[in-house]
Formats: sequence, structure tokens, C-alpha cells
Amino acid sequence: MCDATSAQYGMAGAQAGVGIGNAYGSYLQGKQNESYYNYLAKQGERQMDKIDEALDEQLDDITRAKIRSKKQLIQQGDQAKADQIVSMAANGVFSDSALGDMVLSDTEKRIEEDAETISYNARLEEYRAKLQSLNQKSQVFADMTTNRIQGGNARSAANMQAANTLLTSGVNLGSNYLKIKSK
Repeated sequence: MCDATSAQYGMAGAQAGVGIGNAYGSYLQGKQNESYYNYLAKQGERQMDKIDEALDEQLDDITRAKIRSKKQLIQQGDQAKADQIVSMAANGVFSDSALGDMVLSDTEKRIEEDAETISYNARLEEYRAKLQSLNQKSQVFADMTTNRIQGGNARSAANMQAANTLLTSGVNLGSNYLKIKSK
């Protein structure tokens, strides 16, 4: 009978060991899940950096295009003024006369208005690019936050499962001990 009791104690101990092993496995799984979700969140941080880099590049492109457009406008404006001077001179109107000055002033004013339009349009493009970047970053940030929350939840759930397994194993061990002892 002593051998049977020893075997029963051994079985109860083995069951407790299995419970401890299962609890540790749950704990490790929770850590692994949390690491995975944190990895996804880190990927989001990298994605946000890429969005910032793309925005900077896009803003640089807009600035370069604005500068090119203004240079072309100045060249075209200079050419238009030269053509006007030649045309007025051919018609007997000199550029330093009141009429000539008025025509050239009007042309200069229109060139300045066109330059302002180029600047305004560039600002609109910059605003659109920044808004699009902000929207993308908001989505990535939301995903990162969700991933971090899911990681924490996975770890908490695994820890709860591990604690539950340990408690259940302890209760089963105590129950088995009482059954063996009562025989």
C-alpha cells in the first residue's frame, strides 16, 4: 500500500509539474505575442519616417518647380516687354512716353500677378502634400497604437491564463493529496 500511495503522490506531483510547465508556456507565448506586436509598432515608426522623407522630397520638388516657373515667367515677361518696345517703336510710340510707360507698367503688373499665382499654387500644393502626409501618419499612428494595445492585451491574457493554470494545478494537487491521505 505504501508503494501505491507513493505512486499516487508521484502522479499528483507530475500533474502539478505539467501545470507549472503549461503556465510557463502561456507566459512565454504572451511575451512572444507582445514582442510581435511591438515589432509591428516599430515597423510603423519606420513607416512614419519614410512618410516624412517623402514629404520633404515632395516639398523640395514643389519649391524647385516654383523657382523654375518663376524663372520662365521672368524670361517670357522680359521677351514680351522687348517685343512691346519694338512694336511700339514701329508705331511711333516710345517706351519712355506716357503711353509706352503705361503699357510696360501694365505688362510688369501682369507678370507680378502671374508670379503671385505661381507662389499661391505652390503653397496650395505644399498644403495638400502636408495634409496627405498627416493623414497617412495618423493612420500609421492609429495602427501602431492598436498593435501596442494588442501586444499588452496578449501578454495580460497569457499571464492570466498562466495564473489560472497555476491555481488550477494547486487546487488539483491539494484535492489529490486529500484523496490520497483519506485512503
